[in-house]
Amino acid sequence: MARLRASGRAMAKSRFADVYLVEPSKDEMAAFSTGLPVERRVCFRLVNSPQPTCVEAVVSLTADDLVSVEEVSDVCPTMLVEESWRTAEAVRANPVWQ
Repeated sequence: MARLRASGRAMAKSRFADVYLVEPSKDEMAAFSTGLPVERRVCFRLVNSPQPTCVEAVVSLTADDLVSVEEVSDVCPTMLVEESWRTAEAVRANPVWQ
């Protein structure tokens, strides 16, 4: 996350919706030889605003480098933890649900 924040693509208001491992391609796996380092990459899905967009950024953990950044429009990213928490609180506070 430090590399992503240092790039300026993750703002103070950014929310990390998802973080997941980017698996090596079949070609990368076929080219692997014992003793060579394995390129490890992680994809961060960021929500920067209430608009239906998100930013997907791939970071190389091996090279400590920002590999790619793509803004994805017209999507509804994963529900954030704080959104889920607020939803549960609202349901519990509703007397009809009690």
